[in-house]
Amino acid sequence: MTNTIPNLVISFGTAPLHQVSRTFINNIGVRNDRIIGYLQNNDPACVAPGMANYQINIPSHLLFQGYPGGVPHEIPNNFTLDLWNVQQYILYCL
Repeated sequence: MTNTIPNLVISFGTAPLHQVSRTFINNIGVRNDRIIGYLQNNDPACVAPGMANYQINIPSHLLFQGYPGGVPHEIPNNFTLDLWNVQQYILYCL
């Protein structure tokens, strides 16, 4: 059976993570030490692209696992997902 519990939760919103959200995350099995990002007012918020706390590096071999021939040669070793870009897209769509 596939593990569906997140290994890490990153809060990258424009306000600290609400307690209702934290409770939900804890109830699905994520420990408090695996919740990072903008959790309270003194934490750095995701306010610009390229902030190290808000970058997710995804190894290409995980994305292409099971793909015939493996990772294509022109693909970089890692993909970097900048959560600021995700945040901005969500805010634009609201």
